[in-house]
Amino acid sequence: MNIGYFLCGGVCLILAPLVYRYPMLIAGYNTMPKKEQEKIDVKHLKKSLAGALMIFGFVSVLFGFLPEKPWVNYTYLGFILVFTIVTLFLVSNKRMRKK
Repeated sequence: MNIGYFLCGGVCLILAPLVYRYPMLIAGYNTMPKKEQEKIDVKHLKKSLAGALMIFGFVSVLFGFLPEKPWVNYTYLGFILVFTIVTLFLVSNKRMRKK
């Protein structure tokens, strides 16, 4: 068991409902001018990011139960890279615009 996976997963599981409840915690959104913030579909943005944090948190906790072997770390790193790229694509600026 690796405590780092549990800590990372726990932080993500705590942040997910906070991001959903307070979208101003989303980096980049809180620094936008008010005119730009009005163009963003906040419901979709906060739902997507909270969901991504929940998935990331659960997967991190599950990886914490695996044995401490090098292949576990490499698999986790690969998952994180792919998941981050997919999440960034799904939460891109054009997809979050109000219609």
